[in-house]
Amino acid sequence: MFLENELKIRLDQSEYNKILSFCNVTPTLQTNHYFDTTSDLSQMLRIRQKGDKFGLQYKKRGKVDGNVFCSQESGVEVDKSFLNNAIANGLDKDFVNKTFGCNFTANLQYLGCGKTWRAKFDFFGHEIEIDKTVIDDKVDFELEYESDNDNIQKLAHLLQNNGITLKQSCAKYQRFLISKGILKMQKKYNAVLLDLDGTISNTYRGIVKCLAPACAEYGADLMQYDVRKFIGPPLSWTFGVIFPDQPEKQQGALIRYRELYNAGGMFDNDMYEGIDDFAQGLRDKGIKVGVATSKLEKYAVEVLRKLGMLDHVDFVCGCESDRPTKADVINYALKTQGIKRENCLMIGDTFYDLQGAEIAGMDAVGVLYGFGTREEMEKYPNIGIVDTVQDLKNFVYPLVDKNI
Repeated sequence: MFLENELKIRLDQSEYNKILSFCNVTPTLQTNHYFDTTSDLSQMLRIRQKGDKFGLQYKKRGKVDGNVFCSQESGVEVDKSFLNNAIANGLDKDFVNKTFGCNFTANLQYLGCGKTWRAKFDFFGHEIEIDKTVIDDKVDFELEYESDNDNIQKLAHLLQNNGITLKQSCAKYQRFLISKGILKMQKKYNAVLLDLDGTISNTYRGIVKCLAPACAEYGADLMQYDVRKFIGPPLSWTFGVIFPDQPEKQQGALIRYRELYNAGGMFDNDMYEGIDDFAQGLRDKGIKVGVATSKLEKYAVEVLRKLGMLDHVDFVCGCESDRPTKADVINYALKTQGIKRENCLMIGDTFYDLQGAEIAGMDAVGVLYGFGTREEMEKYPNIGIVDTVQDLKNFVYPLVDKNI
């Protein structure tokens, strides 16, 4: 039995590809066959298959400090017939107890397997491993590094300097159990923040009706752009994209847009079916529900009132001069409502919502029925991305508890 001190960082695909580009190593396949230790999740038993070699591995997890996992690990070589017998009949408890000093009272049943393509190479003096893991149709990416705390800190700074965010990960066994639906995510949220545009209502018509003429007055054709990416982020960002390095046009178009929007464009939108019931269902469970939007707060309140949604939320926080970004709005909501960021969940339809949640240090869920794409949102930390309002309900409701 030896002690393992390991840095684990969840990667998105672009980060994985970026790090992989530093080496000329071809990832090799290993298959992890897992056995049922769900009665004590600090323990893990698997048979790892690499080519024609098989190893029975036992891990006992100890302290977890952020992205650093400490555990005790031991292993013995086995063969293919041992694996086949374990799959058919379970791991023999007597063999496991004798080999690893455990005290299991029944044979450990086979749960299934995950396939990992691993690349191991030197990264600026640190030998790291990066993994692409596939469980059924789910794919994730991870970096692992075993060393002492000093070297782990050095590598962490090096990764950050190369644009890699130190996103929280968890053990492969836990990810396997979650993917299989064997392990449910722990309840941890007593408050939820909802984005407005593209999450509560489809505001495309009203925004484009105001945005197109505002741009045209200053010589830009809105239809030359992917208009959907302008639904959600602050107008300052939108006009910065359309009129780069032209502050006078940016400001003029912004003023004209707000004139048109205030004249009635703000009300030309439709609430997504079921989102009011979703929000009210959370409130019925004792969960605090708010809106965090990049709209000016006064406009957001009027839109929600017109939609009939205002009665289904507890508070509304919008963009103002002293909170111009989504992260600013989120932080303002947390502060003014007395909400702990670790117990609050942000729900939005664009990368801007997930990016804001990341900067604010809180979890987020992406929705695909609005204006963003899965590809954009997967670049930012999230605990899930769902397709419909019903999927959102099914995903979020089990994670909330007013008593947390």
